[in-house]
Amino acid sequence: HAFAGPNSGMFRRNAFPWTKVMEKRGTNHNGAGHGMGYAEAAPKEENLEEVSPGRPAVEPGELRPDGTVEELSAGGVFALQSERHICAAHDLCLGLTAQQDDFTVTIEVHFELQRFEELRARYPLEALIATDVWPNAVCIFFQGDRMNPIVWAELDGKVEAMSSTFRISSSDPMRRRQAKGDMYSPCLSVRLTKIREPGSWTRIFKEVWQHKLMVKELGPFGPQRFDGLNGARNFLRAGYNLDDPDFWGNVDHYAAMTMKQSGYTSAPKKLTVT
Repeated sequence: HAFAGPNSGMFRRNAFPWTKVMEKRGTNHNGAGHGMGYAEAAPKEENLEEVSPGRPAVEPGELRPDGTVEELSAGGVFALQSERHICAAHDLCLGLTAQQDDFTVTIEVHFELQRFEELRARYPLEALIATDVWPNAVCIFFQGDRMNPIVWAELDGKVEAMSSTFRISSSDPMRRRQAKGDMYSPCLSVRLTKIREPGSWTRIFKEVWQHKLMVKELGPFGPQRFDGLNGARNFLRAGYNLDDPDFWGNVDHYAAMTMKQSGYTSAPKKLTVT
């Protein structure tokens, strides 16, 4: 028998030649980043900053551990960018999907591989991405950019917030959106546990808003972006950036809302000469 004798119990397989990556990286090709060089962007150990254990600092508008809400930054939608800002959804998100079964709802945020690996080499995932879950809503956002969530949704039913799970996974269907379809397509998978009630969960969301995603291509009428969730509305990005068209969209919205609230009380008055 082929496996009899002194080699009994050994695992055998067909030999194959090394790929170019394997020749260049050696045994490191099977390490983090699969030998693609992403780990080279990681800072040296002597340059690492010590971080205290525990929950990250609460951002403006976020729930505190006691259930109260952290005060919003001055300026509202025109507030300056947070010092903790690392990236935004349009920098590396190329898709959003959601599905449900009898017991759970799963929301996936899909990332562009190269940018995701470069960020993961420099930051722990907890410093990059966060999720807030309420009994009837969910918000997924990048740390330091909570005013511009990747997705915010009101659910069509209630969930057990404390039973939610949060993990990095991969998606085969989204590989077609990657520059290299032979590599994996990373995603954040958030799974919510349903509370079954009569009349609920006829759909996943009652209302859903999403951030604009990555640019897919430049068309004759401007950049064409990847599609997100069906039925989702794109919100204008908050922040003080005069070069962002969304800033001026927020200016128009603020002016229109101010006029609705105050009417014409601030209009110029007729000059009376006495």
